[in-house]
Amino acid sequence: MKGRTMPSETMYDDEGRAYHYVQTLDDGKLLVRRLSQCCGDEYDDPIYGELLAMLPGCLMESPPVQVADQKVAEARKTLEGLKRQIRESRQAIRDTEAGAAKVMERLKRHKGLEQLDRFLENGITHYVEVRSWGVPNIVAFEDATCDYEPRDLKLLTLYGKSDGCLQWRLNKYRDGSSGSDVDVYPHTSYEAALEDCQRLIAAHELEALNPECHRCPSDDWVAFAAKYGLFISDDYKTALQAAKDAARRDAISKAKAKLAELEDA
Repeated sequence: MKGRTMPSETMYDDEGRAYHYVQTLDDGKLLVRRLSQCCGDEYDDPIYGELLAMLPGCLMESPPVQVADQKVAEARKTLEGLKRQIRESRQAIRDTEAGAAKVMERLKRHKGLEQLDRFLENGITHYVEVRSWGVPNIVAFEDATCDYEPRDLKLLTLYGKSDGCLQWRLNKYRDGSSGSDVDVYPHTSYEAALEDCQRLIAAHELEALNPECHRCPSDDWVAFAAKYGLFISDDYKTALQAAKDAARRDAISKAKAKLAELEDA
């Protein structure tokens, strides 16, 4: 037998079956072993079949065209499947984003939810608390402890009315008992809390200077504005002084009337 080596160690017949070339025999035939894997597949440890002697014209160094075309067709089919999966995934992403956008649009309509995401991310640093008929107060968020359980934070609750209005309120205890008489405006910084306090001062001034409202100017609000370096108008201070003067005159008038009553007795 001759030891002439063929150009390719793997050869193929006209049906795409693969063979491993061993050597060329003296009569010109090729001594080969049938490979168990299909044309074009690769294995770490290929399995060889029995030795076969085949005519050189029956084997070729590359797969026949029809086998290659079949592999191309399979590859294209796989590619189309992957493209379809990508299109479906992209559509699912678009649907999810559209749904999220609708949710965010609904949330934007409720002012009480503006800080909800920041609250969940522990981004709230301060809040402004407002009690009924009282002046506001700025509180560091970590200082919102319970009255009788100082190791626990008070319960911050988002209340909703039937008209869709939402308002944060602070409960007295961590479990929500004892109700809630404090409106809360959460903020992500002390400066933002100051700006909110200025807004509350302006709102209070409008009510206090309106004769049809029952609120009156108060020394507490003037002291509050001075404490935080906030603006309160001269009109408010003038109205406050006028109210004090009127109260003083009324007290003097009542005192004189009482004195006259005692003198006539």
